[in-house]
Amino acid sequence: MNRSFQSTTLAAARDSLRAGDFEATLSHVAAILQRLTTTPLPLPLPGGLVDVDCLLDALGRKMSETFGNRPTSTGEGDWILATMIYEVGGHTPVIRDLATALPEPAKGLVLTLAGQAGAKLAPRALARTGLPPDSIHRVDAPGMTETFRNALRLFESGAPRRLFLMQHPDDPVAVAIAAALSAAGTEIWLLHHADGCPTAGLYLPGLRLIDFTPRACSFTRHVLGLRSTWLPLTCPDPGPTPPAFLKHGRLTTACSGSLVKTWQDSSCPYRDVLGPLLRATGGRHVHIGPLKASHLADLDKMFEREGIERSRFIHVPVATTLADGLREAGVDLLLNTWPVGGARTVVEAMAAGIPIVWHAPHETVARLRRQMAYPGAALWCHISDLTALVARVDFQWLSTQSRAARRHYEERHHPLRWHQFFAAPDSVADPPLPAGFDASRFLPVLWDAMLDLAIDTHDARLERQQEKFGELSNLKHRLQIIESELTRLSQLANCVLL
Repeated sequence: MNRSFQSTTLAAARDSLRAGDFEATLSHVAAILQRLTTTPLPLPLPGGLVDVDCLLDALGRKMSETFGNRPTSTGEGDWILATMIYEVGGHTPVIRDLATALPEPAKGLVLTLAGQAGAKLAPRALARTGLPPDSIHRVDAPGMTETFRNALRLFESGAPRRLFLMQHPDDPVAVAIAAALSAAGTEIWLLHHADGCPTAGLYLPGLRLIDFTPRACSFTRHVLGLRSTWLPLTCPDPGPTPPAFLKHGRLTTACSGSLVKTWQDSSCPYRDVLGPLLRATGGRHVHIGPLKASHLADLDKMFEREGIERSRFIHVPVATTLADGLREAGVDLLLNTWPVGGARTVVEAMAAGIPIVWHAPHETVARLRRQMAYPGAALWCHISDLTALVARVDFQWLSTQSRAARRHYEERHHPLRWHQFFAAPDSVADPPLPAGFDASRFLPVLWDAMLDLAIDTHDARLERQQEKFGELSNLKHRLQIIESELTRLSQLANCVLL
């Protein structure tokens, strides 16, 4: 993010707060956060801005004092504060995992819908929270100040004992609400689910920070210097029934993720991998998650060009749970998403005993990409690595990998661990981070990975620009031919008229 923009906008936000213009203050902060969270990084990393969080802390306290609806007592159970809920993806199921793990049922879920005021909440999204519909409160309003006031009205009779923040990283209203409740004595817990970009709220005073992945926890501790608890992601246990491997006769692979995770620039773009993958397996590939019609059309052209039957690619836009979706589709091997990896995706796959293969464009990135891998999990860097791997996969290899995946889920990601932690958070010791995520080893690996990925991103952009230049050159040549033909036809027409 441009530092000049940040400093200028932050100064304008402070001036607005001094003038008592809360809406302008929030708008300025929202602009900073939106720019911060959308600026491309060589490596997706968590982080935050101390000055922004200090400003939001002061803003939340000042607004609650000004509007006169500051809670005066605490102890009214646990509440969850989020920005939005969704029909697909891993964010909303984590809310359900949290609500299920709490010793007492959550009093409610508050949704700010920041930046999406008036949006419709789909019944499926509501159901995925696992909470009663009447306990879900949307507080969105045309203005961010009014959204803040709507939220605080829920707590006029008493502030929560604990507030669990699961807001979007660029949601300033949720952070201001948390600051107001913190001033009333509420414990604020931030569940750091969006750990691939900077997040507002990390530097709120007295915050209890929970990281779900080793990479995020190590970065939070060793780079940001913040105290963080590592609580490995979980998912409901679908049972230990082993998959029926190779039941279609040939290997069935799968990938599950949104376009944000699968359709980005990469050294091995997803669409370029599917053709060689299907030729190598002779089987099927299942994509679980939404794809646009334009992307499906591109894939259809690729399959036709490569001579691959379209029926071998199966698109499942939505699955009730990923574990059920993988089992119902008869998936033998899951390709974890790249270039943005899926975290809860692999937890659900391991719970179902589905073998997983991880992608890393360079060896330096492998440790970061495989942060949630079970012991012995496979890795590929180039398409040739992947095709060689799937060509030698057999029933024994799948069974061995399946047992390792399920064992890792039971030892590290089972929901029982969440129940134990939230029942007595100060009595449960933090699990040690995996090897390589201590400060002495994590920081050098992080630096090397960022350098390699920066080079990788530059090369991918250069290649794309060269492709576009080639297309333009070809188009220019064709236009020259057309112009020449039009000139000839014009001359011919003149001769005929004469």
